[in-house]
Amino acid sequence: TSTSASAQFLLFSNGSAALGSGGYGYYADSGSPYYTQSGNVFTPSLSGTANYVGFAGLYYGGATPTTDSFVLSLYSTSAGAPDTLISSSSMLPNFSRTALGSGESETIYQFSGLLQTPFSLTAGTSYYFGITDTTNPYRNFAVDVSAAVPPGGSTDEYSLAAGTSTFFASSDALSFELGTVVATPEPIGW
Repeated sequence: TSTSASAQFLLFSNGSAALGSGGYGYYADSGSPYYTQSGNVFTPSLSGTANYVGFAGLYYGGATPTTDSFVLSLYSTSAGAPDTLISSSSMLPNFSRTALGSGESETIYQFSGLLQTPFSLTAGTSYYFGITDTTNPYRNFAVDVSAAVPPGGSTDEYSLAAGTSTFFASSDALSFELGTVVATPEPIGW
């Protein structure tokens, strides 16, 4: 019999989590009375289908749920700001949450997994990638900032105001990555 392994190819990375930096993005929680989505404008240098996502975040106030639920959104941009929703996707149920360490006196987690609906990305095209925690009840989820913005990375954070379609700009580089995971067949053997 043959089994499959997988290979991962990053299409874009905005850097790893800034543990202990004392910074995080705006709240990104569907139950928040303030902001329901937080994300960054970015421009990938590679084209491809992103079926994998990774990001770092924390539940401010120590209200970490036993299970998590997120909706991830991809928007076109106009004049460098989020414009039209292209696609949104949940993460597949088997995504992982791994404790990375502490920051802001809270545990920072790395979330990673496959998207139910992959995003098609074109090199050189500007997009906005947004994260919304849809775990009930409201948990004060915030996306963690990036330790260092890599070449091609972005500090153009936008947050969606609760109950509106209005995005507000700030200047945080949020920690996230988008990529492609493909199954690679193993040799059958003799």
